[in-house]
Amino acid sequence: MRTTPPAQPAAPPATPAQFLEDYPLYRAWKGGWSTPGTISRDCRQCGKETTWKYEGNLANSTGGSFKLLSYQCFNCRDDHVFFLIVELKNGSFTKAGQFPRASVRIPDRVEKRLGASADFYRKALTSRNEGYGLAAVAYLRRVVEDKTNELIDVVADAAEAHSVPAGDVGKIRAAKNEKAYEDKLKIAAQAIPEVLKPHGANPFQAMYDVLSIGIHTQSEEDCLQIADDIREIFDYLFDRLRTEIAERTTFVSKVKAIAGKRGPRASG
Repeated sequence: MRTTPPAQPAAPPATPAQFLEDYPLYRAWKGGWSTPGTISRDCRQCGKETTWKYEGNLANSTGGSFKLLSYQCFNCRDDHVFFLIVELKNGSFTKAGQFPRASVRIPDRVEKRLGASADFYRKALTSRNEGYGLAAVAYLRRVVEDKTNELIDVVADAAEAHSVPAGDVGKIRAAKNEKAYEDKLKIAAQAIPEVLKPHGANPFQAMYDVLSIGIHTQSEEDCLQIADDIREIFDYLFDRLRTEIAERTTFVSKVKAIAGKRGPRASG
């Protein structure tokens, strides 16, 4: 029987800018409200993430119970975004509307690697942004299931790049022999060497723990957090770790090439 993993230290509270940039619709945010002068988001005209400047509150709400905030892309000045913010009775705030919708753009390199799973990943992001946590978790679990073997290979490649003994690398790759993706994650987590645990954190163990949480009794709010946790770990393993491997391999090759040109140092 699986148990809920121990609670992790609470993350720093989101700022008002982070609330506007990244919170899904209808998810409550509590903090001292101060309208951000700028935010960051994708621009439809520029085709990339840019800085957006606050234009004003378009609402005439008595008592300030809701705000209609307008922002303009500071780069092209040709794209706008609007947020409908409602203050709830308990003093928290929620995004009751946003136009255009939050971006679900996937970097080209990641979309190419995801292949057929890219559509599930995009649907997971869309569900999350719309506040449907349960759907987001379901889609992300499908992506992880589809890509578990690839994730294992990425970690094994990272181990080789860090000169981990071949036998230990083989133990990581052997996790692919398990039938269920949960078992693959569990076995891989046990085989990961310390050198691949940044500050002692085991990414595969974290992934296994998050995916092991039963969602049948979880609220949409809880599922939104679970979806965010899954996405963060998956993105690290699937994308950022690949980049680290490539950079490390390139650096080692350059150092070896330089050393080879200079040859052995003469003894004096």
